[in-house]
Amino acid sequence: MKAMIFAAGFGTRLRPLTLSTPKPLIPLLGKPVLDWVLAHLARQGVREALLNAHYLKEQIAVYAKRYQGPIQLQVIEEPEILGTGGGLWNAREWFGENEDFLICNGDILTDLPLHDFMQAHQQSGALVSLAVNQARSPGMLLLDESMQLAGRVNVAQKIQELCIRSGQPFKEWGFSGFHLVSPRIFNQVEPFPFDILELYLKQARQGALVQGWDASKSWFLDIGSPEQLAQAEQEARARWGALD
Repeated sequence: MKAMIFAAGFGTRLRPLTLSTPKPLIPLLGKPVLDWVLAHLARQGVREALLNAHYLKEQIAVYAKRYQGPIQLQVIEEPEILGTGGGLWNAREWFGENEDFLICNGDILTDLPLHDFMQAHQQSGALVSLAVNQARSPGMLLLDESMQLAGRVNVAQKIQELCIRSGQPFKEWGFSGFHLVSPRIFNQVEPFPFDILELYLKQARQGALVQGWDASKSWFLDIGSPEQLAQAEQEARARWGALD
């Protein structure tokens, strides 16, 4: 399995820690967060991974060069920040045309069972499968009873955006940051900066199957803010056996 790990962002919510260190390289229990991310991916069968890099990209490149784990690790630079959608387009030639692949963030730890996730994705024939759970966030996805993406909602502003009208009731789900994607997506990706969720909503609106996969039995540790980093350190220590 191939995986793309988003590592290009500025990490503004983690400042001042990220003024000199890219967010995926922030230490957690004595190791860069990216060490933990890659260790989990390797255990789950990922053999090749690509890091996109923009902010403090030299440090990401040095990390990849020194990495000695079981994953074949490469870096693709973005001279200008491309967002999650543009970053995927920029890496299109690395993926090939025949194999579904994983996308994840470089700042989230989890025990997500990728084999089960991939099996459900492939059996469904979905263009995209999104690992979702009940965690609350400012932006929630809307899924219908069949777990098909139906829209999203801005919780704070109470703004709802629908992409399908299935006649079924919708439920709010949190997006974990892990998605499985068919290479068919590259027929739709365009070469400019954009949010990949916008693409998924557009594809669902046009009739493509974009589905959610219930990952509520898995745990996720996000280091997006100083408070989350402190919480992640505490929880990771308690789960040390699972992480190591």
